[in-house]
Amino acid sequence: MMIQHKNSVSALLLAALLVCAAAGHAQTQEPVNVILDTDMASDVDDAGALATLLALEDLGEANVLAVGVSMPYNWSALCVDAINTYYGRPEIPIGTVKESVLDHGSRYAEEIANEFPRSRDWDSIDDVPEVIDVYREVLAQQPDDSVTFVTIGPLTNAAGLLQSGPCEHSDLDGHDLVEQKVIRWVAMAGNHNEFNMTGDAPASKYALDSPNRWPTPVLTSGHGIGTNIRTGERLKNLPEDNIVRRAWYHYKGGEENDWDHPNYDQAAVHYAVRGFDGGPAEDYYELIGPGWIRIDDSEDDSRHGYVGYTDFDHDPDGLHRMKDQDPDTFDQDKIGAELYELMKHNPEGVQ
Repeated sequence: MMIQHKNSVSALLLAALLVCAAAGHAQTQEPVNVILDTDMASDVDDAGALATLLALEDLGEANVLAVGVSMPYNWSALCVDAINTYYGRPEIPIGTVKESVLDHGSRYAEEIANEFPRSRDWDSIDDVPEVIDVYREVLAQQPDDSVTFVTIGPLTNAAGLLQSGPCEHSDLDGHDLVEQKVIRWVAMAGNHNEFNMTGDAPASKYALDSPNRWPTPVLTSGHGIGTNIRTGERLKNLPEDNIVRRAWYHYKGGEENDWDHPNYDQAAVHYAVRGFDGGPAEDYYELIGPGWIRIDDSEDDSRHGYVGYTDFDHDPDGLHRMKDQDPDTFDQDKIGAELYELMKHNPEGVQ
């Protein structure tokens, strides 16, 4: 069945006022240029995060330069294409990793890719451009110090970008290209035993704790942030053909089940756009750092066979900061209300 779109209405006055206030702020600031790196497979919060980012773009707060996929799952990039198309952004470049230590399926990506219109005539992952080539081409076209790189999945592509060599798009190697074009990296990551850190731990080690590590400021939004900011059940109130609602429907196994869910990835995307340079969410969290994330590559994690975040060394010259994950340090209800409004936001003429 191919889902068709209908017209929309709003709810939740408080959350709507918060979004309106942020939109008013956005009118006085340039949109944040974002490259989003997502696995779009293992958890439905990736779909919610991409919807959140595209809603922020509709509000004039973000400019989505590209979406890359960090999981070599056949339907992930096609699902991204469907979500971008739904939000009226079919032209956004999309790339995917073709090989990885990871092999993870999805409970929603194939369904969304098949139920909703897509702008590309891709039939499988084989048709999708290589993600690092997409990133290098997009970065080479941007002004210096202008791109916010956001990862909401394993750090495979962050490491791959750093390790890339000169190409037709730029004579710079990956490390120097990042240093020249990227202003900051925001990662949904930070915890020991957390999937985004342990799923591809060699990549995490390279990107965050190696001699050639990421050369710009890094802000991590760890597992404990999203765990304490929850939405999902209210998405049942949206029309049945809403793309976010459909993603939750498939991931949760139907209407009869509990849709409550952490906002891991949404919280990272939200802060990447609104949390810097005087943005309206800049004081939403207390931050730990500056310093350096340290990754122990000797420990065996029983879930993934790899390791994750193990320590944080405070250093006034460090480039890494972390959101404090103590739930007493941030207003979960306020942030959750904003995220819900953004996830239910739809482009004009679409519900």
